[in-house]
Amino acid sequence: MEEVNLVGLWEPAVPGFEDRNNDLRRIIRWSEYAEMFYRTNNLQHYKDGLVILEEFLPFATQHMGGSIRPDLARALMLVHDDVEIRTSDVSGAVKSTWPEEQVRMWKEFERTSMKMLVSEFGDRKIMGHKYKDLVEMMFELEEIETQFVKLVDKYVGFNEALHELYGQNPLFAKKGGRDKEAAIRRYERMFTQLERQYPRLEDLLKQDHPIIQPATRIPSLEQAWYKGRPHTEASVQRKTGHRGYDFWRETILKDPDGMDRLITQKLGIRPIHRQLIANILGPFYCNGHMT
Repeated sequence: MEEVNLVGLWEPAVPGFEDRNNDLRRIIRWSEYAEMFYRTNNLQHYKDGLVILEEFLPFATQHMGGSIRPDLARALMLVHDDVEIRTSDVSGAVKSTWPEEQVRMWKEFERTSMKMLVSEFGDRKIMGHKYKDLVEMMFELEEIETQFVKLVDKYVGFNEALHELYGQNPLFAKKGGRDKEAAIRRYERMFTQLERQYPRLEDLLKQDHPIIQPATRIPSLEQAWYKGRPHTEASVQRKTGHRGYDFWRETILKDPDGMDRLITQKLGIRPIHRQLIANILGPFYCNGHMT
């Protein structure tokens, strides 16, 4: 399988921001989940996003009439969640439970946090673009490139959740305590509403691609979890039948570090005992078997 060479993209984007990079590394994704077997931090999430973006760019530029500026999109991918350095990572599931006034207050908090980042790093550059300009563009989400990056970001997040489900993490087979719905169900719904979320990508979103139409709804998350297994070198190269997830894995594997990324359990590692599974899945699980 041909590898994506990120030398010239990923590495040069990092030097000069050592404090920022350490901050990004400390931001743990999906922090509301006590157990996540293949959990990433924001710095790894950026790299995953850049790998996917690089694979998607030729298709996107072809169907957008050249209106996407690739270098700007790459640079934006490397700052798109930087505001979380000051705010921490609050998931969409948690935010979806907030009243309108709390959402408004959070947006103002993000704006203040963005200004703090700009005061600290504003004149430094990533891929030739001023940091100040990049983070302000991502906050406003008006440019084609910012909406393109957010589409890729959502796709990566969706597959982080699917990777847990197919890796047999029971927490992703049902909704959590504060969630209105399971994370995967929320993502499935999001990907049916892309044109409303990203109006500047209208021409692109009419096309057929695994990132734009990842898959139809998974009939049963509990059954998908039950059939899953911890990921291995062999398993991550087998088709699952989920179009978007299979494309995500194939693309991540083009990165030289991709196999380690997909199969190494890094955080939230404890053996899953049958009683824990039974407690989580409740009526779906009985004496070690699905009902």
